[in-house]
Amino acid sequence: MLNFKNTKLIQVSDWNSFIRDTYKRPYDLEAQEGGRNRGIIEFTVPITTTFDYDRTELAKGQEGVSFQTWLNRDTNQQFDPSKTDKYYIMRYFEWRFYPSLEMIVNDLYAKGLIEQGHYVINIE
Repeated sequence: MLNFKNTKLIQVSDWNSFIRDTYKRPYDLEAQEGGRNRGIIEFTVPITTTFDYDRTELAKGQEGVSFQTWLNRDTNQQFDPSKTDKYYIMRYFEWRFYPSLEMIVNDLYAKGLIEQGHYVINIE
């Protein structure tokens, strides 16, 4: 007997909107890790092998902060005193100041906002 995996397909734009709405902060999975190429990201919830960045601040050229740091950061707080506009702050969150996908997924699962199973995020 052939056993097919039941997979939930999510478009990256829908994932980003869900994360923004849930956590009330800028987020763009596609912009992370230097900009992701088209393709898919697969994971099974809950994720058993998790990775959390250990950084609370970013040095020049670094990306990714701990999940708790991301949650606690005021979304209006400047990262660079010379750049005060809201757009810069939003883009900084999206491009550099973000947690690992695994930490977000497991937090959503713990909160009952996503169910156990296999997921695919499609990046177009």
